[in-house]
Amino acid sequence: MLELLRGSVSGWVAKIFIGLLVMSFGVWGIADVFRTDAGSAVVTVGETQVTASDYSQIYQRNLNTLSQRFGTQLTREQARALGIEVTVMGEIVSGAVLDENARILNLGLSDKTLAGLIGKDPAFAGFDGNFSRDRFQQAIRSTQMREDQYINGRNRVAVRNQIFEATARGDILPKLFYQAAADYTEEARKFDFILLTAESLKLDPKPEAGGLEKYFKTNRAVYAAPEFRKLSILKVEPEDIFNTIEIDDETVKADYESRKDRYGNPERRRIQQIVFKDRAKAEEALKSLSEGSLFETLVSDLKLKMSDVDLGIMKKSDLPDKKIAEAAFKLELNTASEIIDGIFGPVIVRATEIEPAAITPFEKVKDEIKKDLVLRRAIDEVISLQDSIEDMRAGGATLEEIAEKNELKLRFVDAVDATGSTPEGTALSDLPNSAALLRSAFAAEVGDETDYLNVGANGYAWFEVKKIIPARDRTFDEVKDRVAADWRSAEIASALGAKATELKKSLEDGKSMVDVASVIGTSVQSTGFLKRSGSSKLLNANAVRAGFSGPDGHVAIANSETNGVQILLQVAGIKIPDSATLPDLDRSRIDEAAGNDVLEQLVDQLRIRYGVSINQQLIQLAQGQQ
Repeated sequence: MLELLRGSVSGWVAKIFIGLLVMSFGVWGIADVFRTDAGSAVVTVGETQVTASDYSQIYQRNLNTLSQRFGTQLTREQARALGIEVTVMGEIVSGAVLDENARILNLGLSDKTLAGLIGKDPAFAGFDGNFSRDRFQQAIRSTQMREDQYINGRNRVAVRNQIFEATARGDILPKLFYQAAADYTEEARKFDFILLTAESLKLDPKPEAGGLEKYFKTNRAVYAAPEFRKLSILKVEPEDIFNTIEIDDETVKADYESRKDRYGNPERRRIQQIVFKDRAKAEEALKSLSEGSLFETLVSDLKLKMSDVDLGIMKKSDLPDKKIAEAAFKLELNTASEIIDGIFGPVIVRATEIEPAAITPFEKVKDEIKKDLVLRRAIDEVISLQDSIEDMRAGGATLEEIAEKNELKLRFVDAVDATGSTPEGTALSDLPNSAALLRSAFAAEVGDETDYLNVGANGYAWFEVKKIIPARDRTFDEVKDRVAADWRSAEIASALGAKATELKKSLEDGKSMVDVASVIGTSVQSTGFLKRSGSSKLLNANAVRAGFSGPDGHVAIANSETNGVQILLQVAGIKIPDSATLPDLDRSRIDEAAGNDVLEQLVDQLRIRYGVSINQQLIQLAQGQQ
């Protein structure tokens, strides 16, 4: 039941809210937001339109995600077979429907609120932890978006989040449901099992004459060599030029002086604050203090405790009222202030404890500052270098010429397939922006001028296809050892499966596990009580799940984590606690899934209300540009 609920989180609305949009709208996700480019619409919902550019962005993101999951760059045909087009269209239509609903309801954020969200985004923080305009612009530039496009996209994300919070938060399911889920989660079972192996069944298959050649011919496509490409790659990241940059000590010292308050702990004070109903009361209290009354007496006369007026030890920035903050941090110790017009009325404050600021000496932080300055300079130089390289390429220069002129390292990859592997089967894990590089490389021809790729936070890469090595069928002699190993594994797996099925039927017909084990000369092993999410050293999670798929006495077959081993198991006991409690994490997942169901129902109703127009011809055109 929980598995089914968790599985429902993979729906279209969950992709929009849970997986993509409710989370922080970070810099590396901003290119995926719907853009507002001009042109014909792929999807139209009321006055909301999704362009071919929007579709292309989201389609490519889903294709990349799917490729990473399978560990290979999928072709468009393979992705279509896995349902990518349905997923993408569901995501796009759902988003457009919600945007149209937000437009009709006039939902949105104020400029001040939106600016606050962007300013607090850690993706745009500089080296001092505060918002950096330069960092923001570099991030926007790396995604090839305009600033207004990013801001509009950020606003849409926030508005969709408002709809999500209003629709799918809070108590949705009855308490009885959670109790049933708790019983399901806390149920425990113990198992008897035997391991079936090639050794225990004395399996040692030998191929007949010509058997391996026959197996090879039947599975020739498995052993075919894919298309390979020879590439030259030029990559530039800040760390690539880090050691070439010199920063003098005067510059480091100047930076320290300009940001000295950030190198250490600022002054802190214990602040006591009395808020008065009106200014007359405040003036009366101030007069009393000037005539010698104690602050503590004033607090007592107002029927307050000292704990009621104590704000604690805080930094100046911790005080939300700037007027009070300025006054409180100018006071002498234990001296009451004049009347301050605070946000909530007239206020008198005093500081009863002062912790002086402690600034870290320059010598202790100069190396750190210098490193930060070098990195900042390197980032700027990489951006400048990117412009220069693009100009040189536009002028016809090759990557070899560009690398030589700029004293950069050019990398050659003699042969790589679309999955990033060499002809020997070695995976090249260090290719820059590997998925995008391979996708572009296998879409290009020798001599084509290709677009640059973004690498990491501030880097770029360029490549050229130097040679195309066509796909071909390998000969039997090239893969003979591999064919022999594959044939043997297949024969053993088939024999183990047949024997496991035979023994399973014996158990279901009433034989004991001990009797069945004696048939193959092995012993019965047992586990303690395991929950459906548990496992033991010999009984893996897959086997445990199989054991939970039936009642007491249920018999199941499962694969071991070790190749060539089958597990035959039987449920030997079931235990359900009298008072089970659902873990907070599982309850949160159930609530998330239930909220997703509500959102999907909302989207379905809005689709009917607003209507959806889809331009299939434009979709085909957009896919053709991938």
